[in-house]
Amino acid sequence: MTPEPLTTLVTIDNDRYGGAYSGARYTAWNGFAPEDIDAGDGTCEHFWTSNSRICGKGDSPKEAFVDLRRQLCGKKYIFRPMFVDEAGTPHLFDTWAVAKGIDLE
Repeated sequence: MTPEPLTTLVTIDNDRYGGAYSGARYTAWNGFAPEDIDAGDGTCEHFWTSNSRICGKGDSPKEAFVDLRRQLCGKKYIFRPMFVDEAGTPHLFDTWAVAKGIDLE
């Protein structure tokens, strides 16, 4: 029996500290981003030194997303992420990206 496709939420975050702790201006998360990535200096630094979650990183939202997608390739589900924009509106990322003229390949 073939597993059903899974649509997952992806959170893309503009790094609060410009990559000082994460190593990238943008991070992309499978699901919701951990709260500690935008916490105070000490908490944020501790999070990044001990983080074990898969996280895409890049200098743009696209680079972070592509890095996350690369890391998740080979998982046993179809990767069709969703995200919520600043206004709180959910979007299928690939559909939104095409509408914005963003090449995801």
